[in-house]
Amino acid sequence: MQKRLKKDFSRFAPLALVVKNQKYVVRTSKPRDAVQSAALLNESGVRHWLLHEGRIKPRKPKKDGAKRLCIEQGGKVVGLMGFEPGFGRNSHCAKFWIAFNKTTRGTGLAKKAFKALFPILRKEGVELLRAGIFSDNLRARRFYEKLGFKEYGVLPGGLKRGQKHFDCVFVYKKL
Repeated sequence: MQKRLKKDFSRFAPLALVVKNQKYVVRTSKPRDAVQSAALLNESGVRHWLLHEGRIKPRKPKKDGAKRLCIEQGGKVVGLMGFEPGFGRNSHCAKFWIAFNKTTRGTGLAKKAFKALFPILRKEGVELLRAGIFSDNLRARRFYEKLGFKEYGVLPGGLKRGQKHFDCVFVYKKL
């Protein structure tokens, strides 16, 4: 059985962020976000790096213990973040994923959102964050390094895009 984080993110208090004079809100994903979230994930600059093959269809968030957050600007979903807690002896770890639309990439929004969420996750018992990324996603690798993530392993050919294999690079950060 999967351990859930202590905090019920459905009651997660929205976080207000300001980046380069632009106002954003980080909040829990809701069923009404499905269409905008799918559209963001299907942008070519995002979909290229996803582990999911093919187009994403709008759907309600699963009830699987994962915490899904939207980053919103003026009622439009411009970013997504997800955290999936481990279970048992791995319950202090959480896998994560992020996706931001092309207009917000490089603005510092993702960095600011992560930094705002680190203490919240720490309070919820998360000690380590981890993810696997495509080895050719150099932008993501630099981004995670700047946030203090460390690369700890590579699974040769662990990811596939079309018929081409790529190494999966694993990163982690102690909170």
